[in-house]
Amino acid sequence: MEEKHYVYFIVHKEHNKRYYGVRTDKHLNTPDIFTGEYNTSSKDSDFVDEFTNHKDRFTITVEYFPTRISAEKAEKFLLSVYDARNNPDFYNKWNEKNFFTRLVLPNKDYPNTYRVSWEQIK
Repeated sequence: MEEKHYVYFIVHKEHNKRYYGVRTDKHLNTPDIFTGEYNTSSKDSDFVDEFTNHKDRFTITVEYFPTRISAEKAEKFLLSVYDARNNPDFYNKWNEKNFFTRLVLPNKDYPNTYRVSWEQIK
């Protein structure tokens, strides 16, 4: 099954607070951010709780990209433009993901080992 890479944009309908995220999944036609199989990678527990239990209070938009790296670059650009980590209109806690978060991707073929490629850390 083909992987799909996208940036998702979640907006609270009532107070317009926003969240940008990036995702890769293997959905058939519907991104898993819409189906409930995936919620968000947010660390804001109030947002996660409300989004998980009341999706009807939010609008969700996705934009597809040809590669994971291009989707990550788009997310970083958008978060930086809005200075999301310092912007009270955003749930996001940072403007870009920490470099080291990419170094701890479990390797499913070799338990207790991790994989990283040069492309992931450029």
